[in-house]
Amino acid sequence: MRSRERRDWRQRTALVVKDAMNRARWRYGPMPQAIVVLTAYVWNRFDEEGLVAATKPVVDGLCDAKLIDGDGTSSGHRFERRQEINRRHRGVEVVVE
Repeated sequence: MRSRERRDWRQRTALVVKDAMNRARWRYGPMPQAIVVLTAYVWNRFDEEGLVAATKPVVDGLCDAKLIDGDGTSSGHRFERRQEINRRHRGVEVVVE
């Protein structure tokens, strides 16, 4: 069940990002040394490792959409993860600079 939810979340992220890239007429390929800010709107706060694990499908979706070339330390990207308690609107907001 969890595996299917993560896979679906990853696929939805890739589709949304590809759509945004098409609307912006993005033709460049992966961004070099991007700053990715992930803001998670959660029911209860996660600890640092839990937040990284919870947002992993979103980062993988960005890789699948070819916006970034990887999520490892050698890729040069910087990931900032934030969280806010919002019990009406839960999800993840992604800003790539």
